[in-house]
Amino acid sequence: MEAHAQALPARHPVRRAAEAYLDGSGRLTLTTEPAGAQVELLPFETHHRRLVTAAGRVLGTTPLEAVPLPMGWYVCRISREGHETVRYPVHVGRCAHWAPVRPGSAHPTAVRLPPLGSIDPESCVVPGGWTVGMRVWVDGFVLRRTPVTNAEYLTFLDDLHRSGDEALALR
Repeated sequence: MEAHAQALPARHPVRRAAEAYLDGSGRLTLTTEPAGAQVELLPFETHHRRLVTAAGRVLGTTPLEAVPLPMGWYVCRISREGHETVRYPVHVGRCAHWAPVRPGSAHPTAVRLPPLGSIDPESCVVPGGWTVGMRVWVDGFVLRRTPVTNAEYLTFLDDLHRSGDEALALR
């Protein structure tokens, strides 16, 4: 395809379209609640057969509108003073525009930044957005980094028993 494109005159529209396709660059749109958060873009690279994040660069502050990016996989580290830092995964496909637009909406859904200290240190924020693979929208949630221990579960059951809900504890 590249050889065919180069055979056309430099200003030919087909050549321009073919070169844009071969380059594959896309765009990223990202908003946050609250606005004014700094977005650092960390590209994924392969290291010892594992995907790891490489050194990043600051894209700017939100809202970001159709920022040009090479196609690839990224993590956006989103931070704002007084709020928890959120990591937001992004996949920019060939000539594609990545924007977290919830089904049924016409506008991007803002990535919510929880107030500083509102998330337990043993938990992490999973921002809402599209899943990888099957294109399914998942609302944001908070998840513990490690599973519940047996001791924590026993404490929970004991608390149910003490509060008079023995049947639920036994179930």
